[in-house]
Amino acid sequence: MDKQFSFNTIGDVAAWLSRIPRFQDVGASAANMDLGQITDLLNRLDNPQNKYPGIHVAGTNGKGTVCHMLARVYRDRGLRVGLYTSPHLIRLNERIRINGIEIPDEDILSFFQQNEEILSRQPCTYFELLTALAFWYFAEQKIDLAILETGLGGRLDATNVVNPLVSVITSIGMDHKEILGDTIEKIAAEKAGIIKQDKPVVVGAIPDEALRVIRSIADQKNAQVVASSLLEPRRSDGKYYINDNNKERYLESDYIQAAGDINFAIGWSVVKQLFTIYPVTWNEYAASLHHFPQNAELFGRFEPLIKGREWYFDAAHNPEAWKIQKQTLKECFKGQKPVLICSLMNDKLTDNVGEWFSDFKKILYYNLKTPRAACYVDVASIFGKVERLPDKEDEVILILNQLKDDFVIFGGSFYLYSTVKSWIHSLNPI
Repeated sequence: MDKQFSFNTIGDVAAWLSRIPRFQDVGASAANMDLGQITDLLNRLDNPQNKYPGIHVAGTNGKGTVCHMLARVYRDRGLRVGLYTSPHLIRLNERIRINGIEIPDEDILSFFQQNEEILSRQPCTYFELLTALAFWYFAEQKIDLAILETGLGGRLDATNVVNPLVSVITSIGMDHKEILGDTIEKIAAEKAGIIKQDKPVVVGAIPDEALRVIRSIADQKNAQVVASSLLEPRRSDGKYYINDNNKERYLESDYIQAAGDINFAIGWSVVKQLFTIYPVTWNEYAASLHHFPQNAELFGRFEPLIKGREWYFDAAHNPEAWKIQKQTLKECFKGQKPVLICSLMNDKLTDNVGEWFSDFKKILYYNLKTPRAACYVDVASIFGKVERLPDKEDEVILILNQLKDDFVIFGGSFYLYSTVKSWIHSLNPI
């Protein structure tokens, strides 16, 4: 930090943050795969992350969803629950919430003002800084429980300075290979780095070769591995079922993604592990998640965009998520082939894209204005049947108006969300 920089307003904070490279813009060069910086910073802040218990969640896909599920369940039980997730869709305040309420601007400003001298002497990345802000805010607000989502990987992620009550690994897939490793086993080892000594780890539907790695690391730490797949989760007729100790249980939910069955099973497995500390019955769990994800402030996962139109935002952004989206279309939309309006990051531009695109009757590609975004020419070189959306919003609106009666999915990247919301506002102003 520039020692001459002072924080008088939230605008000053925003201006300073804008100078720090972000992963969404530049990718791996913005990450620091080392816990030294965040550890030093938290030591200077009196280690706020140690002042409340927590649940730590990693995984290629599903980790944000599971975090939001658990936050909803425990706040409904009267706990003061801190939730830290990433990335944000509109503004960074979304990443840090207590009982669903985003951190206010004045508290962000207070953090920078109170700790200006510390921050000026401690180099850190954008994600490390926001992680420290979350830990500090949760301690200041005296929360009862923190639910923390890893940003990237696990072992060397900035959140991995906590000692949670339980760790969670939702899924393992071949994402971020340039950082986490080029095999499923290497990626599993990075995710399993969040497992702590003598603390249980709940896992989702994990490939056998990845599960072997997780079990090996768990054994070294005397950590029980709780496999949610043993609950035999399934979805049928809009209900989600599990087999819990030979007793069939089900819940009804507004959640429509195909991965909902395993995600609900993961959440219940965590709740059972913590039952003696935070008692939650199945009926209470099911009631909390009946209107999920809307009642949990979870957006961008098959989120309806305009009432009366079959338009959804679904941020599926890697091969595993694309498979889930394909299954969701088959199960919940009777195999309809929608129009896709998407953007992609460069590191997601693999041959799998062509397979994903084949599920749509028409693809419109939008060039996001960020260095990490894939450009239309590169996308079209992989899958030729792609049209380019214009850059000007008024021209985009004209095209969208022609699709008002179509089934449309917007997605491919969380970073498209704010742009889509701007389009929707222009189409359907409040």
